[in-house]
Amino acid sequence: LVATHFGVRVGHMGVAFLVMWPMLYTDTSESWRLTNARQRLAIASAGIVTELIIGGLATLGWALLAPGPLRQACFYLATTSWVLSLALNASPFMRFDGYFILSDLLDLPNLHERAGALARTALRRLLLGWPDPWPEPLPATLRNRLIAFAWVTWCYRLTVFLGIALVVYHLFFKALGVALFLVEIVFFIALPCWRELRVWFRRRAETTRPRRRLLWGALAALLIVLAIPWPTGVRAPALAHSTRQWTAYAPAPAQLVSTTPPGHVRAGSALIQLRQPELVSEAMAAQASINGNDARLTGLLELRRGIEQQAATLEELQQSLARARAVHAEERRLLLAAPFDGAWVDVPDDIRADTWVGSKQVLGRLIDPAHWMVDAFVDESDVQYLRTGARACFFPDARPARHCGVIRAIAPSRSAQIPA
Repeated sequence: LVATHFGVRVGHMGVAFLVMWPMLYTDTSESWRLTNARQRLAIASAGIVTELIIGGLATLGWALLAPGPLRQACFYLATTSWVLSLALNASPFMRFDGYFILSDLLDLPNLHERAGALARTALRRLLLGWPDPWPEPLPATLRNRLIAFAWVTWCYRLTVFLGIALVVYHLFFKALGVALFLVEIVFFIALPCWRELRVWFRRRAETTRPRRRLLWGALAALLIVLAIPWPTGVRAPALAHSTRQWTAYAPAPAQLVSTTPPGHVRAGSALIQLRQPELVSEAMAAQASINGNDARLTGLLELRRGIEQQAATLEELQQSLARARAVHAEERRLLLAAPFDGAWVDVPDDIRADTWVGSKQVLGRLIDPAHWMVDAFVDESDVQYLRTGARACFFPDARPARHCGVIRAIAPSRSAQIPA
């Protein structure tokens, strides 16, 4: 509408795809025919102004509408959509609205081409020492600003094109991703550099010998830096533990009799002896009942008429024996033995003989020192760089030596236990 208002013919308009993302566009390239810079500026800024108006109307709609899909759409337009679009269109480093706005503000048509020509000349003067004339006569301050603008534009475009190349590589299947990646790298990065290097090679005789040596030395230093195997691994806090370990707990609240000091133990070795006074009393009562019933049974056997009493006494004896066996089984549970060979560690220092301990209190740990596992807590942004079977090293805090192994499992999300 603004272009038509000023008499500029709109060649075409439609939808363009930027990395498979649809974007509306309008061809107003004929606005260069206008001699009034303000009119060109109005045409260039019309798109951004329209986006701001739409964002304002969407904000009003979000405030007035009832909750629902339409209100959510207005919220997206009012907060995210116009911000992303403005961040892209307002950039003067690509040929979008921001570039044409800056060009019209400075009244410098073909800003990128003119700034790029100045930057290439400055680069040749600086690196190669060529006394090339400036492409156009400009004040020194404006020329330096245009050179800086061109260099920033090159860095910005390099970042954008590399990002686009990585996006298309990961967005499509590998074969197409590699092809599109190479297209982005070759056409947008390699070819512009190759054209400039061809000029340098064609005019290499104009470069002085000291300057050549300096350039070759800088190139050699760059290659050395690139060849150095800089550390690129993922660093993360980690905790090492034995793959086979056993924690000693009291089977029930009990009194400590003795404990084995920390050290290497064999399978079956007694580690902790506990006792319960009530079990001792029950064992003594069961034994006394056994002795009494046994003596009574012996006396009844001498009587001819004691058959009925013999049966009752025998049943009581069997019950006493069963109760004694149950008490002995409970007493055996109070003897904690090593289930395998290993190192007996983490024995609390605050427990002594006759101390009462609870069923949830850790009394020590038995570990197998021959096999270890390390649980690393990796930031979610670094998980993508890890692979199962890749080499990994653990650096203990207390020892300078490192211990290396392979990654056995990677949890795709937060988990209470690392898969074994």
